[in-house]
Amino acid sequence: MNELEKRIISDWLSILVRQIDGEKKPSDVSLKPCAGAHYAAIHMQESIQDLKGNLPGFLDFLRNKLNWIVEHDESARTVTANENKPDCVCPLYKEGLLVDPALCECSRGFAEKMFGYIVGKKVEAEVVDSILRKGAHCIYRVTY
Repeated sequence: MNELEKRIISDWLSILVRQIDGEKKPSDVSLKPCAGAHYAAIHMQESIQDLKGNLPGFLDFLRNKLNWIVEHDESARTVTANENKPDCVCPLYKEGLLVDPALCECSRGFAEKMFGYIVGKKVEAEVVDSILRKGAHCIYRVTY
C-alpha cells in the first residue's frame, strides 16, 4: 500500500468514526461522507476547478483524461458515467479492509461531490452497477 492509499484509509475511517455515536450501528451510517477522504487526498477539486460551471468540458475531462465512458442526456438532466476500469479503485477494498457493496455508497458520495461542484448545485447520484455488486465496471447515473 502506498502512502496516498494509507492516507485515504486513515481519513476515511476517521470520517466514519465521527459519524457513529452511541445510538447508531455502523450499518446505519451513510458512507457517502467518507468520499471526502479520497476526494481530498487526490486533490480532485483542484484538478477540476477550471471546469466549474462547464459540464461539457468536465465530461470531456472524464472521457479524455480518465478514460470514462460518459453519456449525457441534457433534456433529462442526467449523466451516466462508467469508470471503465476492471477493478474497484477503493484502497479499503484493495487492502481487504472492507469488502462489501456498502462501499459503493462512498463512491456515490464522490460522484455527487464532483458533479455537484461542477454544476454548482446539489445533485443526486445512483450506483447503476459496480464491481462490488458483481458488475464489470462501476457506473453512476447523476441527475443535476
